[in-house]
Amino acid sequence: IDYFPNVYSDVISVQSFIRIQDDDYHILWSSLDAPVASLCRIWPGYVSPAHRCLSDDKFRHKPQTAEDYSQNGHIYSQLFNNNFGTNFAVSQTGLCVFRYCLTTGEDKLSDSQAVRWGWQTKTAFSTLFTDRAAPNGKLPAIGQFVQTNNLKTPILNFKKAENGKGFILRLWNFSKNMERVTITFPYLKVKSANLTNPAEEDKKGAKCDISEQAVSVNAPSNEIINIRVCF
Repeated sequence: IDYFPNVYSDVISVQSFIRIQDDDYHILWSSLDAPVASLCRIWPGYVSPAHRCLSDDKFRHKPQTAEDYSQNGHIYSQLFNNNFGTNFAVSQTGLCVFRYCLTTGEDKLSDSQAVRWGWQTKTAFSTLFTDRAAPNGKLPAIGQFVQTNNLKTPILNFKKAENGKGFILRLWNFSKNMERVTITFPYLKVKSANLTNPAEEDKKGAKCDISEQAVSVNAPSNEIINIRVCF
């Protein structure tokens, strides 16, 4: 899990997965409805049951360390949290459903493999039925309009550019190494490709290698890169 320096980690907002690794054995955990969790034990926190809206020096405390998280493999999922800094009731009523996904394995799982599993649990398959434009169409019944050759650097997003100039392709390298990745568009011809910043502004001198139907780029370790692709 990545943290900013000195952040509080009594409870953690889990984006897609928690991985517990013990030598050659691992457990993966994901929650669709309750993504806030504490690791190893229920850390007490420093907010009293009373209405404490002022964060003074008594509130400050050191974040958990790697040694704290090495005590055991327990995960405590937080379902409800009431009565601090508000005037709401201290109880919850009604029937609630909380869904979890768990899996185990007997090998050392990489970050990219764990992320791929986490995304699969969070994003269910969706089906869209369409009518074929022409009865004698030549396209196959199953295909991809965009694909990557490197599973360590999956496609995070592919969208129309905010300024209308081409499309923005976002890749996320989850591995600990620089990865070379090629993105192929089987039914389109690539005219240009350039790296951009998160605000979709082109970087100077940052053109990507292109071929007729593909874009190739080096993705730095644990970074998201943005590419403007024009067809």
